[in-house]
Amino acid sequence: MNPNPGLPLVIAAFLVASCATSRPTSSPTAAASPTLLPPTVMPSPINTPVPPPTTVTTETIATSNLEIAGIWDSFVLYERGYHLFKDDGTLVIAYVYEELTTNPVFSDPSAYWFEGDVFHIEDFCGHGTYHLTLTRQSGQNRTLIFEPIQEPCKQRAIDWKKPMRWVGPGE
Repeated sequence: MNPNPGLPLVIAAFLVASCATSRPTSSPTAAASPTLLPPTVMPSPINTPVPPPTTVTTETIATSNLEIAGIWDSFVLYERGYHLFKDDGTLVIAYVYEELTTNPVFSDPSAYWFEGDVFHIEDFCGHGTYHLTLTRQSGQNRTLIFEPIQEPCKQRAIDWKKPMRWVGPGE
C-alpha cells in the first residue's frame, strides 16, 4: 500500500502547471496590443553633416612656362609685391596688383625659360637658375618655391627665399 496516496496527484499537478507556464499563450488582448519599440531618429538631410570635399595636394617640379603662368604674391626689394609670369617667357613685377600692366617696378620685363627642370631668369641683375617646386591643391596652383642652383643676384635670392602664393591667372 502507498503510504502517501496524494503524492502522485501532487506530482501530476506540478507537471501540468510547469508545462502550462512554458507554453506560449495567445489571447485576444495580447494580439491586439502592439509591441512598442524605442523611437529611432532617421537621418535628415538638413541635420546630417556633410563631410568636407576631399582635397588633394600635389607637389611637382615645374618644367614649363604654362605651369607657372599667372600672378603670384611675393616680395620685391624686401616689400610685398606681385610677379606676373606670362606664358611668352616674360616676367613683370609691381608693388601693387593693379599696377602690373601700368606701372611695373622695372621698365623692361625680365626673361625666363625652362631647360628641362631648370628655371632660368635673366634681367638687369644677372642670370640665375632655380628648381621650382609647384604645389597644387585639387588641381589649382597654391605655392611656388624657388630653390637656387646658381644666383648672382643677392636681392632676388632674398626676395625669392619665401614661397610665392598664387593670386590668379594673368591678363
